[in-house]
Amino acid sequence: MTQVERLSKFQANDFILDVGINPKVVSKGDGGSIALLSAATLPAVRTHKIALAVISLEPCGVNRPHIHPRGTEAAYIVKGKNITMGFAPENGGKVMINNAGAGFASFFPQGYIHFQANNDCEPGDLE
Repeated sequence: MTQVERLSKFQANDFILDVGINPKVVSKGDGGSIALLSAATLPAVRTHKIALAVISLEPCGVNRPHIHPRGTEAAYIVKGKNITMGFAPENGGKVMINNAGAGFASFFPQGYIHFQANNDCEPGDLE
């Protein structure tokens, strides 16, 4: 199937989602909560190997190291001053770590181990 044929199966509103309506929280721990934006809530991501989540990090909270085997994850810091984000391939490749705050964005390549940590005493939000 060509990309044009795949695209013909979607409507324009399959490519947009109002994350302000608080997507369903699918994981909650001591460090915060995660609401996944998946093919069920944003159908067009199904064919583009992309993952997006709304992450709320508690003060000093950590989103523990994990992977997304089927897609690259994009993250945008909405709230927070001192968020550490890092990733590395499983095979011992170079580790990439950045510290950033509100207004910065990052991405984590498909299949790479990655994490986010809030180093501040205030809540942080990533989308």
